[in-house]
Amino acid sequence: LGADHIEQAVLTLQREAVERLTAPHGCKQYSALGVLYSLFADVEILFDVPPTAFSPPPKVTSTCIRVTYAPPSERTQLPAVHRVSRAAFS
Repeated sequence: LGADHIEQAVLTLQREAVERLTAPHGCKQYSALGVLYSLFADVEILFDVPPTAFSPPPKVTSTCIRVTYAPPSERTQLPAVHRVSRAAFS
């Protein structure tokens, strides 16, 4: 979830991807990636970006998010959790 020296990132993703990152347990959009981010980062939805903000405009809405990563010392179990979550969602 980012290099050890990265504490925070501001990203623009397709809204559907953000929904998978932030979906609660039991929701249809809940995913392996969402599990990792819920354990090792905080994702804050900032605002939507309409297709008209891009040229050429895409057919989807984008969402700007701020990701605050857990300190490296709290991410030591990341590889193991990644393997388990991928297997669970396969």
